[in-house]
Amino acid sequence: HMHFHLEQLKADTELSDAIAAASGDQLGQSVRVVYRSADAPVTSEPAVPERAPDKDDLLEAGDTDATDPTRTVLELLDAEIISDDAS
Repeated sequence: HMHFHLEQLKADTELSDAIAAASGDQLGQSVRVVYRSADAPVTSEPAVPERAPDKDDLLEAGDTDATDPTRTVLELLDAEIISDDAS
């Protein structure tokens, strides 16, 4: 019922991009922001959320394909272990 405000929101791409980026960071996946009035019909079906893999598809402890979490963190942070001596 406030079409002027709706059109302003649709035109503000910086706001939409900021909302999408913040939402995507929190959800861990890509987000698209679309504005519509409350009385407008929904034109597309909402996306079906991605399901978790079946238990049979998960790696078992000791599998040769298992990824070393320490190595993954080191690669992501471009880091190195200086000393692993606990003393």
